[in-house]
Amino acid sequence: MDASANLPNFAHVKTASQLGPQATSSPPKTTSALPSSINDPAAGNRQWMVGREISSPVFDREATMNMSPIKMRNAGRPILIDQPSKKSGLSQSTQGESPWDAELGIYTHRKKASLDTGSPLLQLNKPLHKEAVKTFKSMQRVMGDRDRDRPIHNGSTTSLLAGNALLEEERSLLGEGLAHGELRDEIYCQVMKQLNGNPNPESVFKGWQLLCVLLVTFPPSKNFEASLRNFLQRATHQPEGRIDIMAKYCLRRLSHISRKGPRGKAPTLSEIESASDAAFHPSIFGESLDAIFRLQERNYPQQKVPIILPFLSDGILALGGTKSEGIFRVPGDGDTVPELKLRIDKGYYTLDGFDDPHVLASLLKLWLRELADPLIPDELYNDCITESSDPEACVMIVHRLPTINRRVVLFVVSFLQLFLEDKVQTITKMTAPNLALVMAPNLLRCSSESMAVVFTNAQYEQTFVHNLLLHLRCDEVDPDYVPVHGHGAIPSPSPPIPLSKSNPSKGRNRSNS
Repeated sequence: MDASANLPNFAHVKTASQLGPQATSSPPKTTSALPSSINDPAAGNRQWMVGREISSPVFDREATMNMSPIKMRNAGRPILIDQPSKKSGLSQSTQGESPWDAELGIYTHRKKASLDTGSPLLQLNKPLHKEAVKTFKSMQRVMGDRDRDRPIHNGSTTSLLAGNALLEEERSLLGEGLAHGELRDEIYCQVMKQLNGNPNPESVFKGWQLLCVLLVTFPPSKNFEASLRNFLQRATHQPEGRIDIMAKYCLRRLSHISRKGPRGKAPTLSEIESASDAAFHPSIFGESLDAIFRLQERNYPQQKVPIILPFLSDGILALGGTKSEGIFRVPGDGDTVPELKLRIDKGYYTLDGFDDPHVLASLLKLWLRELADPLIPDELYNDCITESSDPEACVMIVHRLPTINRRVVLFVVSFLQLFLEDKVQTITKMTAPNLALVMAPNLLRCSSESMAVVFTNAQYEQTFVHNLLLHLRCDEVDPDYVPVHGHGAIPSPSPPIPLSKSNPSKGRNRSNS
């Protein structure tokens, strides 16, 4: 017998709560080997073993409140955000495979396995097994690794029909991922498996195009994101077939969509075509301000703000935005907004066929919201919400912005100030607080994943933007840049209320020009 036999054995002893109401009438049969105090559960909890007693939980309400963001909301203060250190997608380590990589064998491409699969690659709920097999076959047809059920012969008309049919199938595949969140990792995994070791260069190119489209439609789960990122990292060193260019683009899109989340609906056929080639024809949506300036420097070398800003703002004015009720609040048509977005991405800055200012206003907000980095950098976010009630401090934050960011803020704020005239507000019903409400999420970006934090800070973000609308003198901040709207046809807004005489709660009382 070992030494542990001399110690009382409590492994089989149940507490009073576990024994239920019969605890006192039916004591354990082995109580003879236990201390007498075990017959009294309450006493036993105190006297079992001196020095080894496990105390009951002690509720510390103050500590709990200190850990909860709700405390800050109840205290009427914003919740500061811990800003993570930024890491470039290309600088992260590519050494080693994630446990998912080894378990799934996604880096092995076997011809037999590539032609068919009777079960999903990942563990899915049984009702989704058929959908997983369906998406796998659709993915193979999109990549050209599986023939269509009804082959279409070569010819100008039939080839066009075949192309549209593949786009429709790709759109259906994207729709399945949007409808069933559990399928998203499965779809990514299927494409990764089909790409690796695939001997057909054309199929590989189409597979990477499919990845480009997937990464503007829905993100992988947090569990699968690291595995996908490792896969993309490896491909950045493969110049054959320009795979490295597409892989670097996909890495940027992965970071963006992981933060933004999935689309509301599947992209249109035109959007799918545009997203497929986006690695070689970058969009001005979803990019950084620096990248956007590089894209336009050849055609618009003198522009000090992205050309899309004067194009959309002048268009809003030309289409009667100052006489449209709910401008910036009422959304534009869901099909027309993407259509105009695609036209701009192709470099066609024309409004032929568009007559609704709400479409342009929605696209302006979309462009701001989809910037790769928030217009007001994360480093200044906490200053914005903590100083939101101080108009002068809000104005000084604009002075601290990087040059490009500052000029974009000046352009946007000065444009919105055109809508603060009393005669305009009477028609649009968009007061300064209303404009601040709808524009704050496009200028400031809360990086917290806690909805309590997001909702708490929203009011301070709105107050910050409200103070900019009322007090920022946009023609005095940057000596090298004064924003102009309507190609000079629209006069500058009335000077904001002097800070010394301001009252944020009375933003509507502005003098007419």
